[in-house]
Amino acid sequence: MWLTIEVPSQAPLVVEVVGPKATIGSDPACDIVIADDEISPKHAELRELDDGRAEIEDLDSGAGTWVGGVRLGGPATLEGGERLRIGRTELISSLERPDPTERALTRRENLQRLVTQSRRATVLASAAVAIAVIAVVNAHVVDAGETFQVGAEGDLQEADVVGVAPCDDLAVLEASETEGLEALTLGSQATLSEGDPVVAVGYPANASPDDELAATEGIVSVVEQTFDIPNDPSVQLYPNVI
Repeated sequence: MWLTIEVPSQAPLVVEVVGPKATIGSDPACDIVIADDEISPKHAELRELDDGRAEIEDLDSGAGTWVGGVRLGGPATLEGGERLRIGRTELISSLERPDPTERALTRRENLQRLVTQSRRATVLASAAVAIAVIAVVNAHVVDAGETFQVGAEGDLQEADVVGVAPCDDLAVLEASETEGLEALTLGSQATLSEGDPVVAVGYPANASPDDELAATEGIVSVVEQTFDIPNDPSVQLYPNVI
């Protein structure tokens, strides 16, 4: 069974469901991880049938699992061609690999691609995060946006999203014009210690509609910690945060 995942502002992603069963949810431990604030940590389960078809069942999620516009009240068989909705994400089932679309990257593969692309040049700016050719930002910052700019106020450059790892809340943007951009060294968590001074730049209190960027100074309290609110589908699980 194949699933085509329709992601806003991106080309459709295709994933092959391998094995007798696979879980879909926002928890990074799931087999198919989707960043959607309406998707529960463990939202639905797909089970392979002997004839190549699959069965899907909702795992008591808050938003429910929908097939053909109908909310599931029990298991449903997928023949291929059904349109599914999980949270706000649309998926299309198929018994054969759709073509021509790219297979959805796994969490590890997506991270490897982000790291590889970031090595070409790495930058962090203040108002907008940017780095020579490559800009590293939080995935929730780009979210469902359609146009992006990086740089300092009054000197912004057009940029395109070239990679996203939702479960690690990282995204990579590429800017074709680099004049006026300043490269800064990206720090390493391995050299960080409790008590080190840090500055957080962004919108920590709210999503300000007036672009009132805030800077907050403090110290590192914990170098490595898991952040999770159980049974809250609106909160992404982060296995490693500072």
